[in-house]
Amino acid sequence: MEVISNVNAQRSAVRSIAWLGVFVAMQGDMIEYFSARFITVDYWESEDAWRAFREKFLHEYENLDVVCEQVTIREREIGRFKPA
Repeated sequence: MEVISNVNAQRSAVRSIAWLGVFVAMQGDMIEYFSARFITVDYWESEDAWRAFREKFLHEYENLDVVCEQVTIREREIGRFKPA
């Protein structure tokens, strides 16, 4: 849970008006935390807004990745989606 608090602090440090929020889902349970799988979905006003954010806050975003690596075995992008 400490890592999740650190992630939330890092996200707060690099907030963007274009960032609309995040959805986090977990497969598994907290008892077997390290065998659980998570998916996070960030919501942005547009892909251009996301790209501008990444460029502006590249250093901070890299710091967030370092924090997340403490509990990440593997990470991959599964796609970029638009509302139906």
